[in-house]
Amino acid sequence: MKDVRSVDQSVFVIHGLQDTVIHIRNAYGVQVSVPVRSLFPLMYVDAGHNDIDVLQGAKMLVHISRFMLHCLTHRP
Repeated sequence: MKDVRSVDQSVFVIHGLQDTVIHIRNAYGVQVSVPVRSLFPLMYVDAGHNDIDVLQGAKMLVHISRFMLHCLTHRP
């Protein structure tokens, strides 16, 4: 298994700021561990663990679309 510090593909972190299932510090840990060259702009939203799509669905789709386009145009 690869450690996130050695990832050479783009990484997109999405996390709800109100998540009570997985603490936000886990997302921050991933964020600081991913090499800068691989980190896509983060998406922290005002939502919990299971309601990001309900509360932030339109915003999330825009960001995921941008990430997918980025992945297609920035292949290693």
